[in-house]
Amino acid sequence: MARQRSPEKKPVDLNHVVRSALDLIGYGIRSTGIDVTLDLGDNLPTFDADPDQLGQLVTNLVLNAQHALKDMPEPRRLSIRTRYKISRAQLRLIVADSGPGIPRSLRSRVFEPFFTTKPVGAGTGVGLSLCDAIVRGHGGWIEFDETPGGGATFTVRLPVVSSDTRRVTEPASHSIAASSRRALVVDDERGIAELLAEMLAREGFTVDVSFNGEQAIAELRRFSYDLVLSDVRMPGLDGPALLRWLENHRPELVERLVFVTGDTLGLGAGSPIDKLRRPIIEKPVTPDDLRRIINGALKEAAAR
Repeated sequence: MARQRSPEKKPVDLNHVVRSALDLIGYGIRSTGIDVTLDLGDNLPTFDADPDQLGQLVTNLVLNAQHALKDMPEPRRLSIRTRYKISRAQLRLIVADSGPGIPRSLRSRVFEPFFTTKPVGAGTGVGLSLCDAIVRGHGGWIEFDETPGGGATFTVRLPVVSSDTRRVTEPASHSIAASSRRALVVDDERGIAELLAEMLAREGFTVDVSFNGEQAIAELRRFSYDLVLSDVRMPGLDGPALLRWLENHRPELVERLVFVTGDTLGLGAGSPIDKLRRPIIEKPVTPDDLRRIINGALKEAAAR
């Protein structure tokens, strides 16, 4: 993990990565009596990624499933799927097994380095943590859920981006009034930015995503927004600096700015964040919290 390098990106076919990984470890899986189902999407675009690191990702997820199924009675099932969500410009890799699953009390720790549910000497606790690091390095995120009928399902979401700013558009099923709203998400943590963008898209926004304050200003010079959602702490131009820029250059958007922060110790009356006098959402963000805050901010802006 200490030697993990930054991704060396080039055009990659995710389906090819999956097949190559299975070519390397497939025999070992089948020899243990595991029934492997491969369901690869047929509309996947190539995207900029590190093929070696993605190969490590697939291998670790599959081997994790193999270890979970080791002592399970037959049938032992492993499913690997890929999908492309056009409306999100997002690739998805889903690895599901019919193993014992993970106890609810331990699920929040599965991606911690060196944490393992295996017996002493049977596992290092590095595999899933490495998967998480690889996915985050590609601007995505990985989630765990229960497999229907028992087992574990890991879903990897990878943005298909060719530059540092991307656009997320909700399908046309939303009403015209809702889909005409536009939002800007600003966060240097790509996984969080993508998650916030998806939440807003579900609320009917067309969403632009910037990964630092400088990119956000470039977008603010080009477009008008109904909502600006910004992290407080970012390298370079941070949230307070973005607020000052809006006050000087786009004052009509100040009432539409909402901050997102994980600095819960810095909250409270009289704190630096409180003095910004803008609505604040604490990380981790829930859809209900987001909906409540943005509705309040939009009502405030409309009233003015």
